[in-house]
Amino acid sequence: MTIIITLYVLIVLVKMMKNKLTIIGLIFLIILIIPFVNAVSKPIAGKLSFTNQIEQLTVRLYVEVDSPLNGKQNCTINPSVKNGPDGSFSTNLANLVFQDFPSVRCDSFWQAGNPIWYQTSSSEGTFTSISQEVNSGTGLQFLPELTVISAAESSPTNGGSSNGESAGNNGGELIPKKETDFLANVFLNLSLKQGEELITIDIFLEHLDSPRDKILFKLVLFSLPNNNIIKTIEDKFSPEKIIEKSYSFNSNEISDGWYKVQAFAYSNDKLIAVSNFEDFFIKKNLLKDELVEKNLEKPTPIPIILPLILFLISLIIIFIIIELFLKKRMKKK
Repeated sequence: MTIIITLYVLIVLVKMMKNKLTIIGLIFLIILIIPFVNAVSKPIAGKLSFTNQIEQLTVRLYVEVDSPLNGKQNCTINPSVKNGPDGSFSTNLANLVFQDFPSVRCDSFWQAGNPIWYQTSSSEGTFTSISQEVNSGTGLQFLPELTVISAAESSPTNGGSSNGESAGNNGGELIPKKETDFLANVFLNLSLKQGEELITIDIFLEHLDSPRDKILFKLVLFSLPNNNIIKTIEDKFSPEKIIEKSYSFNSNEISDGWYKVQAFAYSNDKLIAVSNFEDFFIKKNLLKDELVEKNLEKPTPIPIILPLILFLISLIIIFIIIELFLKKRMKKK
């Protein structure tokens, strides 16, 4: 919607002007702005091709990201999508969550070059598309068409696999590993207290079974609304059934805005538990006004470039007014 409104305003301005150089400048400005609009999202589309009658199936999209939390991780869309009557489907990388921990978003970790593929299942088996790379930019990306074998067929055709085996990461077909639930034997909880200068976070981890390996904590501070990682605190502990620890952030070292904090626990380099998250707001000039703080609303995800677009449009309007004023004065002379 933002890009439509922006283009409409700029087109109207172009029609109002007769100066060729000014029109060329506006067109160049449009070309510069368009790639950055809605920079926090990337639409993805694909199509299922059926060998017999079209079915409505669930489509799961996957992206392998370079996660700063624990190296390479598979992310998937949440919720999944279904294909339409013609077999096509669409989704957005803004819906990505960790495959193993669906409550943890990873929409801010994808980047150009990451492997991307999708998968669907029918009565004849599981079918997976050829792995591609995420294209640069935020424009719509079409993924290769995937052929789904119907009950009338006996063997797979090009574009899919129904044998459930992995075919590698660098080409051909790729079967991602199955999703796993949170480990039921590890409980990780986080609580937050906000003071005048310090943000204090208390971590509580409990092993329902006797742990054998050391535990690595990663306490991560995210900025909202785009879940960018601002700071990470790491800490190692010997294997114990119950671990309690307090950490703190200095609010004077963080810019004003909304943040959230979340804890991750690892054992043998494997993510074993993710805590709840707590969000908070920092405003250094609020002067202990708790009533104002309570009424502050959380930000809604908007394109970072939107304020710049509005500023540029304002400059263009001012420029047009000045130009029309000068032309009017020249005609009077």
